[in-house]
Amino acid sequence: MEGTAVSREQVAGALLVKVQDLRFKARRLASREHQEVVLIQRRADHLVLVALAALTLLSVTLLTWLSRRLLRGLDRLGAGMHRVAGGDLAHEVTGERDDELGRLAAAFNGMTGRLRASQALVEERTAALKRRGAELVAANADLEAFSYSVSHDLRAPLRAIDGFAAILREDYAPRLDTEGVRLLGVVSDNARRMGQLIDDILAFSRAGRQTLRLVRLDMKALVLEVWQGLEPQRAGRAVELRLAELPPAWGDPGAVRQVWQNLLGNALKFSRSRDPALIEITGRQEADATHYCASDNGVGFDPAYSGKLFGLFQRLHGMDEFEGTGVGLAIVKRYIEKHGGLVAGEGHPGTGACFRFSLPGGPDDH
Repeated sequence: MEGTAVSREQVAGALLVKVQDLRFKARRLASREHQEVVLIQRRADHLVLVALAALTLLSVTLLTWLSRRLLRGLDRLGAGMHRVAGGDLAHEVTGERDDELGRLAAAFNGMTGRLRASQALVEERTAALKRRGAELVAANADLEAFSYSVSHDLRAPLRAIDGFAAILREDYAPRLDTEGVRLLGVVSDNARRMGQLIDDILAFSRAGRQTLRLVRLDMKALVLEVWQGLEPQRAGRAVELRLAELPPAWGDPGAVRQVWQNLLGNALKFSRSRDPALIEITGRQEADATHYCASDNGVGFDPAYSGKLFGLFQRLHGMDEFEGTGVGLAIVKRYIEKHGGLVAGEGHPGTGACFRFSLPGGPDDH
């Protein structure tokens, strides 16, 4: 019995030793596995870092390459723009590939192509304008020659006709009947009318050729000067001039004087049947122009025909009512438009007319 108990104790002790040994080995094994896991994690982290570094280097290399390629393309485009801006419209930018830069180069070349076409059109039209300019110079020379011929060659026979008609009336009146004397008067009147028409045509021609000399005009003083010169036309008539304070303007003295001469002369002529005749001159200053108006209480005109007012040889009244050649308002229009201004007329039958014109501001007008 004792031997059996000893054997059990020995077996239990041996088992205990064996268990402790196993526990020790298990702890060693667990520690070793932990170290291996840590080592694997370290190796994995290292590999990740290496991969990130490689990827970063690759990205930097790729971006550098792309940047250099983009910059080369942009440099070509910039150089092309400078050449085109310098006038070399035949220059084209070469596109290496079918990418954004290539498409941009193609668009740039298309633009230069359109510019070349536009330049060719401009050159063609410029050449046409030069030809027309030369033709205009030749036409002006012909007009000068015509004016000379009119002023020297036509006036002489007209004066002769009028002179011989006057001689016939004075020396041969007793031999002529009433109809003969009347016909001689018709001849004289038409000769004088033709002379006036020649003068008006020459004045119209000069208005187109005249070079303007712009100065600051005292408009009220200029109107009064013209009004004094029209004294023969208002002699023996009751005529009232209402002249407001007129703002000054920039214009050619001779041209603007002729404008007032024609407007005031017309106002006197077409208000001849009024007693008293009333003529009013007003003006106002605006930022970019000075405006004037000449109105009267004369016979007026049908507004339906206002578009004909400033046409050459256009008349809204018969020759038996009012004398004139139909050139005066055409001269007004030509002079005002030559200054860069506007002119217009309005009126109604029996209530008078109003003619307005504007002159652009001068160098010190704001």
